[in-house]
Amino acid sequence: MSGKVQTTEPPHRSDAPAGIELQTVSLNAPQSPPDEEIDEGETGLTTNSILKLVAASFGYFFAGTNDGSLGALTPYIIRTYAIGTQHIALMYVSSHIC
Repeated sequence: MSGKVQTTEPPHRSDAPAGIELQTVSLNAPQSPPDEEIDEGETGLTTNSILKLVAASFGYFFAGTNDGSLGALTPYIIRTYAIGTQHIALMYVSSHIC
């Protein structure tokens, strides 16, 4: 070994689309558009957006509570109604379909 390391450049890709070039990006440049381009009507949360977010949160909370309660009640359902686990599996499936 002579101690020299041979380096080769990676092959150029010929399948890259024409017109795409790399541009240098300055890390100190501001990333937001100038103030005149910002539409003040769409920068904050509106009352309608907040209402939709709260309604979706409650809906997912109660859906999760419903699914969790079936798991806790499974032993009692099997014993009380004298059914097998295949019926319990159908109950799980039907709760996710609706």
